[in-house]
Amino acid sequence: MLCHGVLDVVDDPAAALATIASVLRPGGHLSLLVAQRHAAVVARAMAGHFRAARDLLDDPTASARGGHRFTAEELAPMLTMAGPETVTVHGVRVFADLVPGSLLDLEPGASAALVELEAAVSTRAEFLPLATQLHVLARR
Repeated sequence: MLCHGVLDVVDDPAAALATIASVLRPGGHLSLLVAQRHAAVVARAMAGHFRAARDLLDDPTASARGGHRFTAEELAPMLTMAGPETVTVHGVRVFADLVPGSLLDLEPGASAALVELEAAVSTRAEFLPLATQLHVLARR
Protein backbone atom coordinates (compact mmCIF):
# COMPACT_ATOMS: atom_id res chain seq x y z
CA MET A 1 0.00 0.00 0.00
CA LEU A 2 1.30 3.46 -0.89
CA CYS A 3 0.91 6.19 1.69
CA HIS A 4 2.95 9.05 0.26
CA GLY A 5 2.31 12.52 1.68
CA VAL A 6 -0.84 11.39 3.46
CA LEU A 7 0.27 11.68 7.10
CA ASP A 8 1.48 15.20 6.37
CA VAL A 9 -2.06 16.47 5.79
CA VAL A 10 -4.38 14.52 8.11
CA ASP A 11 -5.53 15.90 11.46
CA ASP A 12 -4.40 12.86 13.46
CA PRO A 13 -1.42 11.14 11.79
CA ALA A 14 -1.21 8.36 14.41
CA ALA A 15 -4.88 7.44 13.98
CA ALA A 16 -4.58 7.57 10.20
CA LEU A 17 -1.52 5.30 10.29
CA ALA A 18 -3.36 2.85 12.57
CA THR A 19 -6.29 2.77 10.14
CA ILE A 20 -4.00 2.26 7.16
CA ALA A 21 -2.14 -0.53 8.96
CA SER A 22 -5.40 -2.24 9.89
CA VAL A 23 -6.27 -2.87 6.24
CA LEU A 24 -2.90 -4.38 5.35
CA ARG A 25 -3.06 -8.11 4.76
CA PRO A 26 -0.64 -10.30 6.72
CA GLY A 27 2.63 -10.08 4.84
CA GLY A 28 1.44 -6.88 3.15
CA HIS A 29 3.81 -3.95 2.73
CA LEU A 30 3.37 -0.28 3.45
CA SER A 31 5.37 2.36 1.61
CA LEU A 32 5.21 5.47 3.78
CA LEU A 33 6.67 8.82 2.66
CA VAL A 34 6.52 11.82 4.99
CA ALA A 35 7.95 15.32 5.07
CA GLN A 36 10.94 15.48 7.41
CA ARG A 37 11.05 18.33 9.89
CA HIS A 38 14.79 18.87 10.44
CA ALA A 39 15.46 19.51 6.76
CA ALA A 40 12.57 21.99 6.64
CA VAL A 41 14.13 23.90 9.54
CA VAL A 42 17.45 24.08 7.67
CA ALA A 43 15.74 25.14 4.43
CA ARG A 44 13.83 27.95 6.12
CA ALA A 45 16.94 29.20 7.90
CA MET A 46 18.97 29.15 4.68
CA ALA A 47 16.22 31.17 2.99
CA GLY A 48 16.42 33.79 5.74
CA HIS A 49 13.12 32.80 7.37
CA PHE A 50 14.62 32.49 10.83
CA ARG A 51 11.40 32.89 12.82
CA ALA A 52 9.68 30.22 10.71
CA ALA A 53 12.70 27.94 11.17
CA ARG A 54 12.60 28.46 14.93
CA ASP A 55 8.85 27.82 15.08
CA LEU A 56 9.17 24.59 13.09
CA LEU A 57 12.07 23.42 15.23
CA ASP A 58 9.76 22.61 18.14
CA ASP A 59 6.37 22.33 16.46
CA PRO A 60 5.91 19.75 13.67
CA THR A 61 2.79 21.56 12.45
CA ALA A 62 4.35 25.05 12.22
CA SER A 63 4.47 25.20 8.45
CA ALA A 64 3.39 27.94 6.08
CA ARG A 65 1.59 25.30 4.01
CA GLY A 66 0.09 23.62 7.03
CA GLY A 67 0.40 19.95 7.64
CA HIS A 68 2.77 17.87 9.73
CA ARG A 69 6.47 17.24 9.40
CA PHE A 70 8.12 14.34 11.16
CA THR A 71 11.47 13.18 12.43
CA ALA A 72 12.48 9.53 12.32
CA GLU A 73 12.28 9.50 16.11
CA GLU A 74 8.66 10.74 16.02
CA LEU A 75 7.64 8.32 13.30
CA ALA A 76 9.05 5.15 14.90
CA PRO A 77 6.64 4.95 17.87
CA MET A 78 3.67 5.74 15.61
CA LEU A 79 4.61 2.76 13.44
CA THR A 80 5.10 0.54 16.48
CA MET A 81 1.66 1.47 17.82
CA ALA A 82 0.04 0.96 14.41
CA GLY A 83 1.46 -2.53 14.14
CA PRO A 84 3.54 -2.93 10.98
CA GLU A 85 7.20 -3.88 11.39
CA THR A 86 9.66 -1.37 9.92
CA VAL A 87 11.83 -3.00 7.26
CA THR A 88 13.86 0.02 6.08
CA VAL A 89 14.05 3.77 6.54
CA HIS A 90 15.57 5.91 3.80
CA GLY A 91 16.30 9.59 3.56
CA VAL A 92 15.02 11.10 0.31
CA ARG A 93 16.54 14.24 -1.23
CA VAL A 94 19.35 14.76 1.25
CA PHE A 95 21.38 17.02 -1.05
CA ALA A 96 19.19 17.43 -4.13
CA ASP A 97 17.20 20.35 -2.74
CA LEU A 98 20.37 22.16 -1.66
CA VAL A 99 22.31 21.94 -4.93
CA PRO A 100 21.73 24.84 -7.33
CA GLY A 101 20.10 23.70 -10.56
CA SER A 102 22.59 25.75 -12.57
CA LEU A 103 25.40 23.54 -11.24
CA LEU A 104 23.64 20.44 -12.50
CA ASP A 105 23.11 22.07 -15.90
CA LEU A 106 26.68 23.29 -16.33
CA GLU A 107 28.80 20.53 -14.82
CA PRO A 108 29.03 17.42 -17.04
CA GLY A 109 28.01 14.29 -15.12
CA ALA A 110 26.84 16.28 -12.09
CA SER A 111 23.28 14.91 -12.18
CA ALA A 112 24.45 11.30 -12.26
CA ALA A 113 26.98 11.97 -9.49
CA LEU A 114 24.27 13.58 -7.36
CA VAL A 115 21.97 10.57 -7.82
CA GLU A 116 24.86 8.28 -6.82
CA LEU A 117 25.58 10.39 -3.73
CA GLU A 118 21.89 10.41 -2.75
CA ALA A 119 21.79 6.62 -2.98
CA ALA A 120 24.97 6.33 -0.90
CA VAL A 121 23.64 8.44 2.00
CA SER A 122 19.97 7.41 1.90
CA THR A 123 20.30 4.69 4.55
CA ARG A 124 22.93 6.30 6.75
CA ALA A 125 21.35 7.37 10.03
CA GLU A 126 23.52 10.46 10.37
CA PHE A 127 22.05 11.88 7.15
CA LEU A 128 18.36 11.19 7.91
CA PRO A 129 17.88 14.57 9.65
CA LEU A 130 19.01 16.32 6.45
CA ALA A 131 16.60 14.47 4.17
CA THR A 132 13.64 16.43 2.84
CA GLN A 133 11.52 13.31 3.15
CA LEU A 134 11.64 10.02 5.00
CA HIS A 135 10.64 6.83 3.22
CA VAL A 136 9.67 3.90 5.41
CA LEU A 137 8.98 0.43 4.11
CA ALA A 138 7.03 -1.60 6.67
CA ARG A 139 5.45 -5.05 6.68
CA ARG A 140 2.47 -6.48 8.54
